[in-house]
Amino acid sequence: DIDMPIVNGIDLAKIIKSDFTADVIVMTGQIHSYQYDDIISLWAVDDQATQLLMREFYSNWLTGMDMDQSLAEAKRYMINETSYQHPRYWAAFILSGI
Repeated sequence: DIDMPIVNGIDLAKIIKSDFTADVIVMTGQIHSYQYDDIISLWAVDDQATQLLMREFYSNWLTGMDMDQSLAEAKRYMINETSYQHPRYWAAFILSGI
């Protein structure tokens, strides 16, 4: 069982803009409460593209690659092996907490 949250930047921005300050505290606590690093999306990304990238990321990671190398290889996969070559489909994803 792997506990690594993937946080979409748009959803986080909606929470931060909330008038209720506790929402921000709860969300921030949620992001940083896991043992593992986080993958964060800086903007909303197409669902199909996200699915392909995450499947490739986890496939790489579960074979023993470091998280940063796994994400880099998943991005290369998106560029070279899919119809989602444009950076809007893969560049939004970054690792946080390394």
